[in-house]
Amino acid sequence: MCSRSTRWPWSLALLPALLLARQTAPRERWYAVLQACVLPAALTAAVCVQMLSAPPVRPLQQLVALERSVKILQERIGRPAHGKYDYVIGLDGGTPMVEYMLSIAELRLKRLDNPNAASLLFRRDIDNWAEVGRVVTAEHGGYDRYPACRVGAPVDGLVALDGACMLRSVSTSARIDMGDGNKMLLCSVQGLSGREANGSWTAEREATLRCPVPQVDGKAPRRVDVEVIAFRGDVAAMRAVVGVDGQPRQHVTVAGTGFQTLSLPLGETVSGEVVIRLEIPDALSPLQLGLGNDGRKLGLFVHALEFKD
Repeated sequence: MCSRSTRWPWSLALLPALLLARQTAPRERWYAVLQACVLPAALTAAVCVQMLSAPPVRPLQQLVALERSVKILQERIGRPAHGKYDYVIGLDGGTPMVEYMLSIAELRLKRLDNPNAASLLFRRDIDNWAEVGRVVTAEHGGYDRYPACRVGAPVDGLVALDGACMLRSVSTSARIDMGDGNKMLLCSVQGLSGREANGSWTAEREATLRCPVPQVDGKAPRRVDVEVIAFRGDVAAMRAVVGVDGQPRQHVTVAGTGFQTLSLPLGETVSGEVVIRLEIPDALSPLQLGLGNDGRKLGLFVHALEFKD
């Protein structure tokens, strides 16, 4: 493997058929010219474009060394408990495909009957942390935030972390950052777009966040603060109807260029999880405003949630 992808482009798969067709096709002059000159030239150009545009991947020696390090960690930590799965994720310079294949080859991740294979492969994320045994990740990387969760010593810049320990550590935090720096987002969301550096945009006129409720100072919290900023709040205010299930909705206005805190009461009997609902009737897309081709109905940029007494 060289410094660029060596996978054969799809175009090469057409060459045998092309050669076969050249032998069996009628001998009309235009067809012979098409097969002998035009099609091979077009396929060659397509191959070159695809190879030049392929994303860079790790050289073979680096991949071999990485595989060896993952194998050492796997031999040290052993097999996961029944119903749990181990994953490679968050490698420096890694890709979803490399991490997925290492998870299968070295950590014996099953392709089909585990809950996170699709999210690992297609989003480089883990949906269900309750099913995680251990993760192998980059030392001091985005996942390596809880030293007490390490399983043994690092190996060549990689570290194994206990999934249950990580889940406990995150679940007890009163603050939930919505940015992509939070690698363990335990909230399930609808109506929000992909996470960015500092949060996530509501992409429809209605959005929901379903989040676990932690204890605050040993007791159930009384409210949750939602930090938001309005899309084009410097030009016009954004109306919103917000609240949690089981509590009255609030009609608010979000404006300006800074974050605004929406304080939502949780009631006296909240436990387990809370569902936060956001309705933004004034949401507009950048496309509607002539600001590009983005068709999402942007309303509020959700930065963080924080549970308070």
